[in-house]
Amino acid sequence: MDNRLNQHWDACIVGNGISSLWLFALLSNRGLKTLWVSSEAPCDSARAFLQRGWLWNVSPETAAAIAAELRPGTEFLPFESAYYDAKTSKRIRRLGEIKHEWGEHEAAYFEALMASNGGGSQLDLWDLNMAAAAVARDSVRLEGWPVIEIRTAQKEGERKVDAIVLASLPPEGDVYTIHANQFFFGDYAGFLPSLVSEKSDAEVLASALKGKASSAGFGLHLIHKPLGAVLQQTLIVPLVANPSDKSTLSHLTGRFLASGAAHLESFWIGFLSSEEVEDNNEILKKIKLAKRAAGRAIPGFAASVVKESVTFEPRMFAVDLLKARKNVALGAKLFTDQFGPEAAIRGLLKILPESRC
Repeated sequence: MDNRLNQHWDACIVGNGISSLWLFALLSNRGLKTLWVSSEAPCDSARAFLQRGWLWNVSPETAAAIAAELRPGTEFLPFESAYYDAKTSKRIRRLGEIKHEWGEHEAAYFEALMASNGGGSQLDLWDLNMAAAAVARDSVRLEGWPVIEIRTAQKEGERKVDAIVLASLPPEGDVYTIHANQFFFGDYAGFLPSLVSEKSDAEVLASALKGKASSAGFGLHLIHKPLGAVLQQTLIVPLVANPSDKSTLSHLTGRFLASGAAHLESFWIGFLSSEEVEDNNEILKKIKLAKRAAGRAIPGFAASVVKESVTFEPRMFAVDLLKARKNVALGAKLFTDQFGPEAAIRGLLKILPESRC
């Protein structure tokens, strides 16, 4: 591994999340010798749902564009969503058939979902196994290897990232200085500006990663016993049928995944208000309320659960506060998971090299 690190790379990615995984495959498929440095394991479809709030719904045009790069000829299932009207106990297939009211803490997420859902048919990318995309032999992924410095220099008349420095493993060994033709930074690695030694350059990178209003949320991963007819749509459920006031409005959204005749999983997410985020008891109450709401909407739901796990994500979804966000800082190209799959895919396609090697 030492010899492979001490080479000049075509591309170097620093970041976590599903976008980092896709970018790694996209660059490698283009014949670029790519190094990917991350602090966690590659993000699969379930984790992207639970931690990023990705429902995996994208337009046919975007699905076709990413498939053409990774797995030409891939056919996708249609994305179907439904709303459970707790007042009438009816599941409404089309979200636009009733008037919706959202809580202030969740409005940005669900309004974005409604806008995309109302724009025509969508496709479901859940089953697109990005990890199975062909990766060139000269590409390398490093997991849990700390980045300790980002070096910048004057190049071609402007300040640019010149190299990243990896910690020595073991500690008494030599550090590794990584040079690349192009660097790519994911903003889930939000600590990166602190690693830039030149203060003015650190401020440039930090500024480029700002301008997002993030919402916190929770994720529920449940294992079920067989549950009759499995729900096919992504379901949105109000937590309370008749809230006393709009400040208590809150919703849950989730889907099932059959992983075999005796293995059924469901994945659910909900959002937390600023008051709830500060109180662990309130978070637990919200999660219990969410499970009861799912039980009302799906017959036999509660009795079928045999195992559960809960996650908390302080930045599950974000709204972009900038009208014209730049995707380059210090010569490094920037990408994000925070605005959902449609925006993520389009952003990745914009920062790809124009031609294959």
